[in-house]
Amino acid sequence: MKMRKLLALVLTVTMVMSILSMSVSAEDTVIPISECGGVISSKKTYSISTKEEFLLFEEMNKSFSGATIVLTNDIIIHDGIFTIDENHKPLYNGTFVLPESIETIDIFKGTFDGQGYTISGLYVKGTSDVGFFQQLTGTVKNLNICNSLFISTDDYANVGTFAGITGSDGKIANCLSSSYLIGCEVGGIAGLNTGNISDCLFNGFVIARKIAGGVVASGMGGLVCNSGNSGTVYSKNYAGGFAGRYFDEAEYCFNTGKVFSDYAAGGFICNVLISKSHYDNHTNINCCYQVGEVNAPNAGNFCYNTSGNFSVFYGCRFVGTATDKADYNGFIESSFDKYYEQVKDPLGMPVITLDPGVYYITDNNLKRGLYDFVVDTGNENNGYPLPTSLQRRTVAPSITNVEYEKSSETRNTFNVTVEGRPAMIQFIEPTDGTRTYDRNHKNVTIKSYDAEGNEVNSLDRTAAYEVWSIYSNMMPNVEIRTRAKYLSNARYTWDSETYDFSMILANPIVSMKLSATSGKKGPVPATVVADDKTEKVMFKMPNGTSVTVASTETDENGNKIFKGNAWMNEDGLNEIEVKIYRKNVWKTVGTLEYTVE
Repeated sequence: MKMRKLLALVLTVTMVMSILSMSVSAEDTVIPISECGGVISSKKTYSISTKEEFLLFEEMNKSFSGATIVLTNDIIIHDGIFTIDENHKPLYNGTFVLPESIETIDIFKGTFDGQGYTISGLYVKGTSDVGFFQQLTGTVKNLNICNSLFISTDDYANVGTFAGITGSDGKIANCLSSSYLIGCEVGGIAGLNTGNISDCLFNGFVIARKIAGGVVASGMGGLVCNSGNSGTVYSKNYAGGFAGRYFDEAEYCFNTGKVFSDYAAGGFICNVLISKSHYDNHTNINCCYQVGEVNAPNAGNFCYNTSGNFSVFYGCRFVGTATDKADYNGFIESSFDKYYEQVKDPLGMPVITLDPGVYYITDNNLKRGLYDFVVDTGNENNGYPLPTSLQRRTVAPSITNVEYEKSSETRNTFNVTVEGRPAMIQFIEPTDGTRTYDRNHKNVTIKSYDAEGNEVNSLDRTAAYEVWSIYSNMMPNVEIRTRAKYLSNARYTWDSETYDFSMILANPIVSMKLSATSGKKGPVPATVVADDKTEKVMFKMPNGTSVTVASTETDENGNKIFKGNAWMNEDGLNEIEVKIYRKNVWKTVGTLEYTVE
């Protein structure tokens, strides 16, 4: 039995609470959905902050026409990750036992603002259109849906992460999906789109019995811009990296994912549909590119085929060579020639002159159209450029390392290595107390680096990660967590994952020495005695090479003994940095000196 059971007692209690608060409620007051009493008013804003409130929102099955719903927290519906086995069957936590399906809202006419937060662990299975909303005539924006599974068993239904069907007034903007979708006609963002989709990215898995697309299964008279697919698309019949079939407008869109079909596939679009009019109502594909792998018995590098009077392909690119065809049947240029003859000023109107070509990609023209792009440091787009509006998608996982140096009795310098360009860093103490530092804080020094470790300007397109040196006082010998904030279009968004590390301020070293302090080049035996909490010891040489050793024995006091060779390869004084490893943290504890004579 699906989840659509509003308890009468809950409604009664919350309705009374709502009535009691009506006298002080202003039109701009944010009302928790659990306190609305089942009554939704146009032009009012309702918040969802917990799993229970989200389930209540879905169970209400109201259109929310004119109302705004805001998400105020990350929500996990089912704890676990949805995956698919080699037979394309859904798995949940390694078994075929799936949780109870959520029955989503039939038609949503309001505004759902995720504010940059993430809903994960959704499981939606239905016998009709399936998505976060079955049909959308309102707006969904600033929402991430991850590790979720959407399935429809109907032979004619549409499946999409955010909407099964997007109506002509429907809008999906600034959204990300890392989900698994299975059905007849399946699109990563929306199944059937007749509305407006912008600034969206899909990097999950689409499986369709009939039509599959990385962004939409079918586009019919709407607009998609600045959006793309980096996930995997599969269909038994027709598959496209961006769309399965398309009569629509697409601008600055892309596919970098893999496309598979048992019959026909196009790297960007499989079937470009017949136009409704021979003059001004045509499919217009503007400044789009495709670089993904395409595998099908009948395949086109950009599209499998085009049909109808005319389709405009302006400034588009696909991976290939100068002799490759963009579409399997080679209709693009012949269609343009026929179209040109038909519309040559028949009504005294200007002739449409557009570049009809679809060209293969070279290094110089790959980014044409995507004039405002960033390097894909988080590999969200398989290493290819992303529009700036999607930059916030590339930051997870964020913090990769934390080290600290003892600066005084009460303060320490923390070196936090973090991917991307965060706006803030926050430390979380065991008491849940927090210390937050932004880029302009007086105790913060920031250096930016490219993927090769070369220091660069923080705004350079090659910037991949940063090291924040933060001067702060925190309690010794405790477990600390830290996380990063990134600037999105909607809000500052905390990365959902925290990096745990231990503050080890007590001196763990009993002794450390080299067997000699001078002599020839080559290996010199080194010994470090440290307390029993020390896990590993590293000797880091001046040339950057290092040797890591584990303990093989202990002394009479239970201290661990670490033995290894420090290699001397440079003339003159060599300073060997000694580091210890405890609870996922490397910490420098001193240096040893050796002079090559």
